[in-house]
Amino acid sequence: MIANPLWKLTKIGTCCFLTVAFFRLITVDVGLAEKGRFAYFFDQSGNFLKIKVSNNKVIAHGRLREIDGLGKLLPSDVRDGVLVNALRYDPHLDRIYLVIQKTRWVTHQGKARFQIFVLELPTFRLVATFPQEPFDFVPRFLITPDGSKLLLSYSESRDEVPKKHVFILETYDTRSFQLLSRKSREVLEEKLGHRTTADYIKAAQGLYFSENAHFGPDGETIYDEGYQIIGDQAIKQVPPILPPEIEKFSAQHPCWPHSCFLLRWIDERRRRILLWELVYQERTRPIYDGSTGRSWEERYRVPYATGRFALYDALARPRLSEFQIKALEGENPRLISFTPDGRVMYWAKGNKELYAVTLTPNPRPVRIEIHGLRAHDAWCIFADR
Repeated sequence: MIANPLWKLTKIGTCCFLTVAFFRLITVDVGLAEKGRFAYFFDQSGNFLKIKVSNNKVIAHGRLREIDGLGKLLPSDVRDGVLVNALRYDPHLDRIYLVIQKTRWVTHQGKARFQIFVLELPTFRLVATFPQEPFDFVPRFLITPDGSKLLLSYSESRDEVPKKHVFILETYDTRSFQLLSRKSREVLEEKLGHRTTADYIKAAQGLYFSENAHFGPDGETIYDEGYQIIGDQAIKQVPPILPPEIEKFSAQHPCWPHSCFLLRWIDERRRRILLWELVYQERTRPIYDGSTGRSWEERYRVPYATGRFALYDALARPRLSEFQIKALEGENPRLISFTPDGRVMYWAKGNKELYAVTLTPNPRPVRIEIHGLRAHDAWCIFADR
């Protein structure tokens, strides 16, 4: 099926939040561009969707496997159906960088193989794959704001006495894909604490970042898991001061073990904030043990959006407005992204429903045809082509 004559055919997590008081906070979306006429969605299985932002119309859709010149380089099948493991966008060269699982199954050491594929928008022409020898881990990488360099961060353990952990940061030129520099640092594993992402960031001294990292407005500082990475230093971020209206709202809607209002900054200037309520509902499911013949019911919890929202706008009167969006109520919700102008958010309800919602006191949700895209797992980027 051809959705557009320019196309040969027809996913940054899962949300990740930093804790601020009782809120969870993320400041910027992966791949957010200053301008963006089109929104591209990619899921882990390699399905994609292209939407015109102004009217939410689907311009093109398809699968990476069906693209000329690309499909033959991809495995016919992968473990758990996860083909795309990470994604970044370079607005300067209109390129997307995808971490692709190259092998169907894991190696004899229990590891899969991964490679970075670089595609040009809007044609999805394959520009390059690198490095030549695939990784045996999912690489974490960033594109510098000027689009000139790619920073690749990874780590590995060494079976020595005493045991050591090595952090490595490689810098590549994004036009030639040549390695420009390589830095490494050894750390005794006993100094890594609980081995959380924050522990790694502190120990690596500028050589490690996670898949949720992003550059700040100055183009040099990296923000990641509550830290500012500046050169060879990782400095704990000071939580931002919340407006009085948000503080009052928090006092009126405190978090409980199974419910909370989550907070997202809409713009980097922090003039607009969106809050939405998430609860965890109890469910039961039958369990059967074939070896013993026993069966029982297991209790579990699922995340559930109530459809209740609050919108803070520093330039509006009143600054804080509350509203209900019944269409967004449901299990396994995810706020995927905001448009670059902050006027619209994209919301997934499970894997089968995707909505575009205008962020006004009287929001208008529009359901988008997803053509097989797994909405909850999707990355979103914005581009002008």
